[in-house]
Amino acid sequence: MIGNSLQLIVKRTLAHWRLLSAVVVGVVLASTIMASSVIFFDALRDVALQRALSTHEASELDVLVEAGQVPTNAETHATIVDAMSGSIVSRFEPFLDDREFALKTWTFFVDLPPVMVAQQDCPCRTAIGSNSGDGPELIECDCRRVTMMTLPDVDDRVEIVEGTLPQVSTEVGPDDIFQIEALLDVA
Repeated sequence: MIGNSLQLIVKRTLAHWRLLSAVVVGVVLASTIMASSVIFFDALRDVALQRALSTHEASELDVLVEAGQVPTNAETHATIVDAMSGSIVSRFEPFLDDREFALKTWTFFVDLPPVMVAQQDCPCRTAIGSNSGDGPELIECDCRRVTMMTLPDVDDRVEIVEGTLPQVSTEVGPDDIFQIEALLDVA
């Protein structure tokens, strides 16, 4: 029974060899085109990156590698740093002159009452509430947000305009509030 099936397959294949060869060649060509298009677009992306990088001096280029995961303890922090250093940063090692490691927190809102300003004077254009007085229409302008980050070699990069550099503090202030010192830019 299997022998009869194989004979039938061979007879039909030989009878329709032109159609079958066209199908086989078409499948091979389609596979080749699909594979080569992936290679072509990868090469095109690499050429575009090289072109973009060649328009700048080497000293003007910075590569920023960020991790979006928030470490919750020392073990997760070490895992994230090891993963980034081992898989991403090591690939860029031939192109890097210097590496720096910094930390940045999420965005915090300043916990103070927002100032009342005219709507056109608020740079973030948020109208949370309004003042119903005889004067001009005032809105609560709350653009104050802050992130905390570390900055390697801060002494070489920052010019102190007023005050002093922040000191490391682990003390809890009055009312059980943890207070830290920080550095703000002039703007």
